[in-house]
Amino acid sequence: MKFAAVGALLYTLSMGTDAITYHFSFLPAADGSSDGQALQDDIAFEVKLDRESTRSLPVVQEWTALSVNQCDDCPFASSSESCCPPAVDCADIVERFAHTMSVDRVRVTVELEHRTVVRDTDMQTALGSLLGLIMATSGCPILSQFKGMAHFHLPFASTEETLYRTVGAYLLKQYFAQKKGHTADLELARLKGFYDTLQRVNDAFMQRVRNAAKRDANLNALVILFSTSALVGFSLENDLDALEPFFG
Repeated sequence: MKFAAVGALLYTLSMGTDAITYHFSFLPAADGSSDGQALQDDIAFEVKLDRESTRSLPVVQEWTALSVNQCDDCPFASSSESCCPPAVDCADIVERFAHTMSVDRVRVTVELEHRTVVRDTDMQTALGSLLGLIMATSGCPILSQFKGMAHFHLPFASTEETLYRTVGAYLLKQYFAQKKGHTADLELARLKGFYDTLQRVNDAFMQRVRNAAKRDANLNALVILFSTSALVGFSLENDLDALEPFFG
């Protein structure tokens, strides 16, 4: 994908109906300096939530090939000529911030359909929120389990918020399943099993990005994202009762 220099750079992943846009404005360091690094131009990433899978695109960056660090649970046949959907969807972002440090400061403006969220934060936090959204809406059959949550995206969600939203979304899915005559999983057994699979997917994806990242912003963004996922999985097994007091 080529970059077009018209005002704030705009990367559009694909065609779709709904979109969420992340605008990045780079800030000086907390002490007023630029940490020896020239501040970069403002940039925007538009994420189409309903888009076609990018698996069949030609492999441009080697680390996005399906056969590179392919997940053991991947439902696709191994191929060096097709892409891992979340990898190729994230590739431009990983490349754009390959030389960015985790502690670089940025003002992020997230434009959703009904609200705009603005936060001054570090690059690892900003990237973690954006990469999580892109992965959840990719053509990966495993990560697409989060697509419903992506349509109600909450930027910079805490672990507690993510746990609440994950369980709530899953139980709503069981409600619709039961209406269609299926057995509802009210014990969350399948959700707990899914998080075991998700951990393996996350580990493999981290190894992919290590091949592309030059500095630590992308890697630490994924560490934060995947750590939140691991904590949610742990809470499903051990600490879900912590939410009970909120329901009287």
